[in-house]
Amino acid sequence: MAQFGYFLENSFGENAKLRNFPTAAQKTLGAYIALAFIDPSVGLKIGATIDTVVVTESNLVSTIKTLALAGKAYFFGKEAIKGTENEGDNKPEAESFGLNAGPQLTGWITKTVAFTANYFYGNEEFYNQLLNNKAFDIFMFTNNSVECLFADEHGIVYSGVGAPKGNVDQSIKGKFSVMYRSQGFISPFFGIANNTLTGLDVKFLFANPTIGGTGLTADACANGTYKKFTKTVAGAATLAFATNPANSCLEWFIFNENGEAIEAGAGTFDSVTKTLTLPATMAVGSYRYQVICQNTTGVTGSQLIQVDVK
Repeated sequence: MAQFGYFLENSFGENAKLRNFPTAAQKTLGAYIALAFIDPSVGLKIGATIDTVVVTESNLVSTIKTLALAGKAYFFGKEAIKGTENEGDNKPEAESFGLNAGPQLTGWITKTVAFTANYFYGNEEFYNQLLNNKAFDIFMFTNNSVECLFADEHGIVYSGVGAPKGNVDQSIKGKFSVMYRSQGFISPFFGIANNTLTGLDVKFLFANPTIGGTGLTADACANGTYKKFTKTVAGAATLAFATNPANSCLEWFIFNENGEAIEAGAGTFDSVTKTLTLPATMAVGSYRYQVICQNTTGVTGSQLIQVDVK
């Protein structure tokens, strides 16, 4: 028995719209300014339900940022990425027939987007994933729109992954390209707010440290960005750290204000309990610490602490 699919024409049966008047599309600037790589198992797309929330154009960016905090996405904000796209390669049939001037187009198009990454150097682990063809769904943002590429649909491949060097007047930038194939042009979704495309707010926030032991009190006033505490030399004290909201899937680290290991006598840090122990033997003086947490995709949070021993 013949299948219905044999009788379908491979053509557009309805008129397509041509909008020769100002629309949101005419306000779209000609470059990608933000980018997201999503674990395909998440199933993120416009109209999908993620954690009971229906994804729309207006909440897509915030959803991606939440996924980044959960270790399921990478987000490049507009401070970190720019992308340019070629006009595409229209795929023709292998042969021409009848009186056609040449092979007819198939409707398929292959396009390449070349990205420049601001913070490439030191992120080799992420870019090694591209070299090894790890599957991602990719969301490419302009100032007011997004185009969505899916690993199981668009034949995504990467090329040109590297960090060229040769300019002593700038930091090392990275480059990589994303090539994809689609049946016709991918229609963008509009309604993306440009002010949401920053990556500076993709970070963990800290709750107030919990004080333990003896002789340690929180100061009412901060010292710039440092949260201040005062300690008397009598008795050992502790500061236990946590994010807000709480997250049990993080790595924890501590450094001094110069990003180095804390000095002998300035305390010890337990990365499992997230606790800084301040010994009773601390010398009188001022001590500064940077407490940092990080998830599996590199999203971090930090808190600056100053302890004045009197």
